[in-house]
Amino acid sequence: MYYYLFDTSTDPREQQRITQIKSTLTSLGIAGELASLDRGKHIGELVQRAVDKRYSTLVAVGGSSLLQQLVNAIPYGELVVGAIPLSNDPILTQFIGTNDWKVACELLRKRRWHDTPSLRANGIRTPFDLIGELGEQGQLLATTKQWSTRIAGGQVVLHPEDGHVQLSINSPQPRSLFGGKSPQQTTLLTATELSLQSDVIQYLRTGTTEIAALPTTIQHDAVFRCVRAGE
Repeated sequence: MYYYLFDTSTDPREQQRITQIKSTLTSLGIAGELASLDRGKHIGELVQRAVDKRYSTLVAVGGSSLLQQLVNAIPYGELVVGAIPLSNDPILTQFIGTNDWKVACELLRKRRWHDTPSLRANGIRTPFDLIGELGEQGQLLATTKQWSTRIAGGQVVLHPEDGHVQLSINSPQPRSLFGGKSPQQTTLLTATELSLQSDVIQYLRTGTTEIAALPTTIQHDAVFRCVRAGE
């Protein structure tokens, strides 16, 4: 039932954790086939192998980058996706609801999946927010079939929602007289498809991973099943 894709790592601590994870999966009764991305293997080939063998749950053991690759490679259908963190990864932690690999293994044992939306940009499917920095004077032109708007300054955040794309602009406010941190004002726009151009943003990223070069079109993609913490 379970097919595990392990990220490559030369870190002794992560290698030790991989050994612990394998032992825990066995003790929980959810041991399955293990595969690694080393030796020039392509994730698309490994995913196709899992599909051909009729595995129903594919698990990324690594960070958000590996989960991103897995989601982009899975075919549309009834597959369930999961993740086990190897190290502290804030993006992955926020997404699956834990940074504890033991908790992640227990979530997989229960296999309670949630319908999870995704975005598609430049032919890449991602479940994560896409972020770009305009700085203080940079500009972004966002266009749909119905309207067009120009935004100056701040942080661009594109978030996948069921059936549409949510665009947030986090704009810093002037500092207070007491020198405290400024609050941020968020403007929300939603659309099924957004075309984006910017004079300063070259790529939209998840963390440090470059996903989409601008100009680009962002559109909602199909939901997929993902094992995550939650009700």
